[in-house]
Amino acid sequence: MKLTITIREIDVSDAQRAKIEKSLGTLERYFNQIISTELLLDKERVGVSADLKLQVSREFITAHARSADVVTAVLEACDKVKAQLKKHKSKLKEKDPKKVTSTTERLTRPKTNPEDLDR
Repeated sequence: MKLTITIREIDVSDAQRAKIEKSLGTLERYFNQIISTELLLDKERVGVSADLKLQVSREFITAHARSADVVTAVLEACDKVKAQLKKHKSKLKEKDPKKVTSTTERLTRPKTNPEDLDR
């Protein structure tokens, strides 16, 4: 997953940045075929706005959140995207369940054969 974070007119500490990156990394638990993630943090009159945009195969999933705190705004946007990812995944399962399960098996299968390790 390609991660792009753009911060405008806001000072973000290293601890906040690490927490933001960690919360964006958890999105792959909900859908493992995320191509890219873009986060735009912008200062508003009162507080901070967070715009989150994910590219999933041929579609884009977006969320917008506002809060007084940077981390809170990002967490709210992540929660909105998580709900959309769950819905997107369930639609894919209804449409073609074999494709979703085969992709999950391919991504979680070990790259080495366990039988070859004993030799």
